Amino acid sequence: SNWSISVSSAKSITFRPEDPNNMVVLRPADGAGYKSGVFVPFNDITRTIVFRSLVIQPTAEVGYLVNCYSGSAAKVVFEDCVLDAGNGILAFAGDDTTEPRRQITFRNCTMTSGHNTPFYIKSAALFKIEGGSFDSGLSTDGVVFYMFSGGAAVVERLEIDNCRFTCRKNCLRPDNADEIGYFRVKGNTFWIAPVANGVHAISINDRIEIGQILIQNNTILYDGGTIPTAIHLGAVKQSYTNVLSAPVIINNSIHHRRAGYYGSGIRLGTNVRGAYVAGNRITGFEHSIYNNSRYSCTV
Repeated sequence: SNWSISVSSAKSITFRPEDPNNMVVLRPADGAGYKSGVFVPFNDITRTIVFRSLVIQPTAEVGYLVNCYSGSAAKVVFEDCVLDAGNGILAFAGDDTTEPRRQITFRNCTMTSGHNTPFYIKSAALFKIEGGSFDSGLSTDGVVFYMFSGGAAVVERLEIDNCRFTCRKNCLRPDNADEIGYFRVKGNTFWIAPVANGVHAISINDRIEIGQILIQNNTILYDGGTIPTAIHLGAVKQSYTNVLSAPVIINNSIHHRRAGYYGSGIRLGTNVRGAYVAGNRITGFEHSIYNNSRYSCTV
């Protein structure tokens, strides 16, 4: 009863304002917890649910902006929406691993968040963020913009294209997923004013298994008195947990504006194998490329 919208329909549906110049605000009641925002429980991949020009603004500290229930296999698209993640609100959840599986797209949306994990994805055939602006706000806790839960987290394709990110802490960090078939980060702009050393624009550690990684044509700008690593792949110390095979990092522009704080533009960890790193422009860091891999790489 606490859901602002609960969708279970025999047909594809588009939710939009009657007046295209206005936005509809969804604001579930205090204390709704995980029962808030949008709930999509059905299991039919032939149908598409589109939400256009909505402001989703839960007031509870724990809850979902979107919950695709276990067993659902919906195609859900958010277009031109505002997602106010508040303090620890989750943008997406669900744990279905059976076929067919859900496809979720955020297109030209805006998200603000003060803390925690605004994107929390457990399982999907496709999860895509296309365009839009994502801002952690002024909170010194920063934000993890993109993070997976542990457990049976299997995502076939994870694509983040042409977005604008403003972060205080680690920005794109799918660290805790079990498996991602294909991970693409392309054409995005990152502006990072970090509050601590070691803050990453893109971070993948050794706990995750990814079939293919492409990081291409991104612009990353650091502005702050810290020691960052902009793109960090793999374990810092020797680890045999998972091997990141053949990541491609090409044609990115990575800059640190504050002289004397150094850090690394791109760091390849011990468990990265067969990386291809080419055409990147990196300035203001002590190490443009820090290769700590115990495997062969092309740089």
